[in-house]
Amino acid sequence: MSYSGRVRYKSRREKNKNFIQRFKWIIIFGMIIAAMLIYKNRHAIKDHWSTYFY
Repeated sequence: MSYSGRVRYKSRREKNKNFIQRFKWIIIFGMIIAAMLIYKNRHAIKDHWSTYFY
């Protein structure tokens, strides 16, 4: 298959579908990273909150 330099037309529906799919993946990976950071710093977070609710 030869390479074509012509840009194909994408409808608004296709663009929105691609954007939402990429946005979902970003949110999923962001939540995983946030959970890892919270777990890693759980003692510091617990100590911080314990200063307010002693």
